[in-house]
Amino acid sequence: MTKKELKDYFKRLVKVHIKEKSTDVNELIDSALISGLNDFWGAVPWAFKEKHTTISASSETVDLPDDFEGLISVVEKDSAVGSKLQKYSADEYDRLVPDSAGQNTGTPSAYKIYCDEGIWKLALSPTPSAAITLYLTYQTIENGGAIPDKYIGGLIAGIAQYLFMPGSPQWNGAFTAFTAQIEKLKKADNPDIESISRVLDSGDGAIEWSLEEWMRTGQVGV
Repeated sequence: MTKKELKDYFKRLVKVHIKEKSTDVNELIDSALISGLNDFWGAVPWAFKEKHTTISASSETVDLPDDFEGLISVVEKDSAVGSKLQKYSADEYDRLVPDSAGQNTGTPSAYKIYCDEGIWKLALSPTPSAAITLYLTYQTIENGGAIPDKYIGGLIAGIAQYLFMPGSPQWNGAFTAFTAQIEKLKKADNPDIESISRVLDSGDGAIEWSLEEWMRTGQVGV
């Protein structure tokens, strides 16, 4: 559903309760669309928000992409085997790595995330000895990106909150509906459609087929 379709839907909905056509209705809906979309987008680290990119790092700090919202993983593939960098909280990183640039250089193996005057950055340890490519998997901010159709119920409920006066019975009902939709969609927020209940290990073997057991139960096995 496009933003225009969403707006048309809510315009029809509002006119059921507000008979008079006015620019105030359009302004209310425009505002509700923006607030509701942002509310829904930030409610959960949805799977569809995941993005992959690369950045080049040659110093102890590197800027994250402009649309960064949350980091999932950082991987380097420049070393012989490549590895996922270890994330540390800011206080733990500062305790373990008080001055990355003053220590040995090499292939980064650890990092922290921090914000400097509104810009999200990575601090790397050790400091790269040469320019290195880092592979990022991260969550993006809402910047007009498409939301899959299966989430439309949650999006509509999120927008509906902002059509009523906060604290009113209608607003309380809309907020409750939004919360319920979010909890429902959490269960559907999974890109995997294959249902594997257990991954075999080295000790597992094939189940022997037994005609006698199949005749008795209709199932394979001994």
